[in-house]
Amino acid sequence: LEDMPLVVHDLKEVGLTASDAWEIWQQRFDYVDASKRPQGIEFETYIREKLHLLKQRQVEGKVKSATGFLLKAIKQNYANPEFAEEEKKRQSREKVKTNHLTERRRHLFEEQKNEIQTNRDKELHQLCERIAKETPTLLEQVAADLFKENSLLKKACQPGKALLESYQEKPMLRVMVDQYLMDHYPDRFRAIRTRYDSQLVALASKPTAEEQASV
Repeated sequence: LEDMPLVVHDLKEVGLTASDAWEIWQQRFDYVDASKRPQGIEFETYIREKLHLLKQRQVEGKVKSATGFLLKAIKQNYANPEFAEEEKKRQSREKVKTNHLTERRRHLFEEQKNEIQTNRDKELHQLCERIAKETPTLLEQVAADLFKENSLLKKACQPGKALLESYQEKPMLRVMVDQYLMDHYPDRFRAIRTRYDSQLVALASKPTAEEQASV
């Protein structure tokens, strides 16, 4: 029963015998009169259209035998323009829903990505600051190189104040020192980058809750 095609199940639900339902499923469009066979439509959709037509006619009180009407409707391809209109509306709703989920997934992805990158940058800076504290001579060397390239940067540092304090207080100096350290000593930062790169890769391949529910 678990392997029963949905079409067969739906046909049986409205009263068709198992043999009739399976015959229709196995023959598919060969079951339909050759001169009446539709083009450009999936068989499952074709059956849903006829089931929809049956329900309409039952509501209107025009059906004496549900199974008899349905078999003829399938074989002779009774027209059902209302279904086509409803199908367009359904597809339109599905498209809107899909676009909404796609946009929601993009926003969620960006939020989580930004959080990972923020945590990564914070940890990278913490390591840079630790290096600056533990090796003041290296900080002085880095600052000297930076001051050669940017004299205004040196002027921004207050005279008489320890270089470490200026590094901690001046955002521009802090950013440039951090970047210098990461560019010239990449091995010291590789473990942090690798860990967060793995998180970003995992995030990119992670399905949303909606996608998991649809599996």
